[in-house]
Amino acid sequence: MSEASAEKDAVGRKFTGDMLGGGASERLPALDHVFKLFAEAVPDALAGFLVEKAVAAVRDVARSSLFESLETSRGRFAALLSGAPGDLRMVLIFDEGVGDFAVESCFSGGPNGAPAAATRAPTTIDTFFVSEYARRVAGAFSAVFAQAVGPIFAFESLQTISDTNLLGKRDMPTVAACLNVACSGRSSSIVALLPQSLLASLRTELSLEPPASNEGAIDPRWLKQLEAGVSSAEIPLVGVLETLEMSLGDVAGFSVGSVLGLSRPTDGRLRLECGGRGVFWGRLAQHADRYVIEIEGPIDDRTERAPA
Repeated sequence: MSEASAEKDAVGRKFTGDMLGGGASERLPALDHVFKLFAEAVPDALAGFLVEKAVAAVRDVARSSLFESLETSRGRFAALLSGAPGDLRMVLIFDEGVGDFAVESCFSGGPNGAPAAATRAPTTIDTFFVSEYARRVAGAFSAVFAQAVGPIFAFESLQTISDTNLLGKRDMPTVAACLNVACSGRSSSIVALLPQSLLASLRTELSLEPPASNEGAIDPRWLKQLEAGVSSAEIPLVGVLETLEMSLGDVAGFSVGSVLGLSRPTDGRLRLECGGRGVFWGRLAQHADRYVIEIEGPIDDRTERAPA
């Protein structure tokens, strides 16, 4: 069997297992339907946030335990969702490179042919963009879950996984669905983790066969409100002509009128940074007796080479 066929077969398998209690091995067709709708809804939920259209697909659905799933996800960002009836809780866990994926997919449309990196600690700007990314995918999950099953989940918080008792007892069985999201040649994964406590409380709803066809969609009002919130959020933007390295003694010797020489000609070109991360190249210009910055193009995240 080819790799593509094997992947298609794995995604197409229905989840079965003793997740509802009572010792019976039961299918959860409504849950399979939720994961399918979730993958279909994520690209629309991210429209207007990422610079290009995203593509999402369910990569795998498996049984696990809270300890196994949360212990292997320590330190990762996760969106905590809660709902009614009762105290229903679940999490969407993001991979280690989600910060790079969210920021780079928002600012640059050029592919780098590699998954998001996970070699550095998240910055403030990473957290900001991951939070908005998490709100959108959480909203997509809430919409399709309410459409297919009934209860409506709400985004409660973005947190870093540190407690294996986050959703209940450590040995509690779970269903973990892994969703792959790709945009601009980059990719990132999301694991939807649903504990047995949630599944058992929705035994009847989850056991129902999904309708033959589905023409529902995410509420456009919700998408419009979320896009407006992201677009109006204020973030600091810094223009940098050049970074200089000097001794403490040199800095202590500064006085009014001191002149700092640049090590190379800049031709008015500068680097625009947001939270310490380079996002665009610009050039100093004048307009109506004021200095302005003309945007030249996004910073190449592989080489940070300025456009010619």
